[in-house]
Amino acid sequence: MSEPPAVAGGLSRGTDNSASVDNRIQPPLPQVDLFSPIDILDYIYAVLHCPSYRDKYKEFLKIDFPRVPYPTDKDTFWQLVALGGELRQIHLLYSLKVNQFITGYPVGGSNVVERPEFKSVPPAVAGGLTRRADNSTNADHHLQPPTTVGGTDITGDVYINFTQYFANVPETAWNFYIRRIPARSKMAQRPQGPHARF
Repeated sequence: MSEPPAVAGGLSRGTDNSASVDNRIQPPLPQVDLFSPIDILDYIYAVLHCPSYRDKYKEFLKIDFPRVPYPTDKDTFWQLVALGGELRQIHLLYSLKVNQFITGYPVGGSNVVERPEFKSVPPAVAGGLTRRADNSTNADHHLQPPTTVGGTDITGDVYINFTQYFANVPETAWNFYIRRIPARSKMAQRPQGPHARF
């Protein structure tokens, strides 16, 4: 078989008409800082789930597809790739973190969904325990201590009826929006009454 004809700049055309670098003329480039398509997906995933990005472009995201900014530098790109990859693994239920619950469902009963309601839990008392209306604490439910920001608890209980609730729910999860719809509205749109069960 004959050699493919050389093209200007050290490139040659193969039999499948693809260009390749002629290594005799130009040495191969070093394989530094390469990334794969999954890295780009993880970067985009991290950017689109960033609260500051969502707040900044809130109105724009209502009317158009999201615009993904270029990374400012290499280190920021790889940090966001790592965060996006971790988040993607959690969302796909591949991560072991999905078995580390921060919420609980401490009270048994009928499980009838009547009217979902978020009730803030008072700030944690000494030892990271929080006292609830049923006189239980988050330690009774084998939960992690409530998340705090600036010393203020941002968790609460989501009651599905008068006595049953999901304990230690982050307020950000209760107020999370998907498109322009609060995620909690999915729970409220479920059938009400004796046939509405979890």
